[in-house]
Amino acid sequence: MLRRGARCVAGTGGGHGIDVAGLARWAEALARRVEQGEPIDAAREAPRLSEERRP
Repeated sequence: MLRRGARCVAGTGGGHGIDVAGLARWAEALARRVEQGEPIDAAREAPRLSEERRP
């Protein structure tokens, strides 16, 4: 599911300041870790969706 989602978002132009390429990389890396049986803390490892933080 992570890889499917990564492919879907990678094909979009993004928008609203979302770092689409970074989100796709995060999903691919997380999928590899899940396959290797690593424990995942979803709350701690949730991606940051925007390229910049604005006050």
